[in-house]
Amino acid sequence: MSFFPNANNIVVTNPVFVEHHQQYGRGIELLYNASRMQAAYDSAANEFAADSLPETRHGSILEGLSTWARHSTPPFLSLWIVGPESNLAHLCADNLGDYLAASFFFSRELGVEDPTQFFTTIAYQLALYFPAYEALINAKLRQSPGLLFKSLKIQFRELIARPFQELRARGETIDESRRIIIINGLDDCKGDQARQELLRILTTETEPLPLRYCCGWTAAPAEVYSPSEFGCMASNRQKVLGGLRKARGHKDVHGMPRG
Repeated sequence: MSFFPNANNIVVTNPVFVEHHQQYGRGIELLYNASRMQAAYDSAANEFAADSLPETRHGSILEGLSTWARHSTPPFLSLWIVGPESNLAHLCADNLGDYLAASFFFSRELGVEDPTQFFTTIAYQLALYFPAYEALINAKLRQSPGLLFKSLKIQFRELIARPFQELRARGETIDESRRIIIINGLDDCKGDQARQELLRILTTETEPLPLRYCCGWTAAPAEVYSPSEFGCMASNRQKVLGGLRKARGHKDVHGMPRG
């Protein structure tokens, strides 16, 4: 290979050549490395997890979830399903199909407990479906890789909230049918303060985004939040589906409460 084609009488003394590598994609690679992909509901780690959980007589829950996912302007942006441990979240994820944008299943048994990997994992999955979002996140992390080690509040703001706000300001269109994020096992999130901070973000800062959350919890959020904070959830376009109980003689969950 000639570095100086068509050149004559050139003498190069002690040359130093710098090889330049294309950097596109590096930000997404950093995001992947900071994620916990075992947390996705369809990961190999979760493949047989539902088999060991009590089966669910789901009643109208799956039907109601599908209606909520398809609705362009639903009355609630987030659903909190509270009840005994079951395979309901796995059934919900399977039932959503193309409406599902991301998932994160906390699990002490699988060692998926670290809240600092939550938003990075969600962001990586969102990048798989939204090319404009992927390009923006890739550029952001190439410039500021330290964002991956910031607090939960900053991770949410810089990896989720601001990118979608910027896309909206640019007039970028995204596939708004794929907008549901399923989160399960929040009880298994490690650290009381981190869990409360994650809950605070999910219940107070997600409304302006084109995303909806379905969260599974085996203990009532009121047991973690103070009464005033729990009341804030209900007033912030959050629907808490409480009253789920075990059937007599079975470890299943009954249908979606009305009202």
